[in-house]
Amino acid sequence: MGDLYDMLSSSRFAHSQDIYTPKDEIRIARQKCEIFWNTLGDICPDAKRYQLKGNHDERPYKSLLQKAPELEYYYTHNQNPSMGFWEFEGVKTQTEEAQELILQFNGEEICFLHGFHCRPGEHVRKNLIHTVIAHTHWPWVHFHRQRDRVLWEMNVGFIGDRNSVAMGYVKQRKFSKYVCSHGLIDEFGPRVIPHPF
Repeated sequence: MGDLYDMLSSSRFAHSQDIYTPKDEIRIARQKCEIFWNTLGDICPDAKRYQLKGNHDERPYKSLLQKAPELEYYYTHNQNPSMGFWEFEGVKTQTEEAQELILQFNGEEICFLHGFHCRPGEHVRKNLIHTVIAHTHWPWVHFHRQRDRVLWEMNVGFIGDRNSVAMGYVKQRKFSKYVCSHGLIDEFGPRVIPHPF
């Protein structure tokens, strides 16, 4: 659902450069991503797997545009050097941060996108179809009546370690709204399932 990588080294938040080198951050994150996708593939071998990019994933590109915009051509016209980070066996990647993925479930369309609004229900009111997001990293299910239909928006939370060094920009980690969880959609509708860690 996006923010697969945090890209702390390119963050606009104040942070120490002594946490990781950018190379180490990407190497460690890549190893964890491979474990995640391989485990998911082992558990659900017949599932279609999709990866969406989020705003954290785009940090290096945005940093490049702010600090050296003259290099954009080399970044975008050299087969996008960051794509190697997004290639996982059996996983289809949406390459644009704000690009939505529309899938069918029980005859209804569901829009999946990382998201950019922070208040519950803003995406579903704009999209006018069921919508799944993850931008705020805290979960909810919001219902919206649209004439004779009830639409919903689900924020699936996030899968990560709130106490990791890279999450240091969240000042009150114990009280942050970040919740390790995942979303589930079945014939009973959408719901968020928190993880016990």
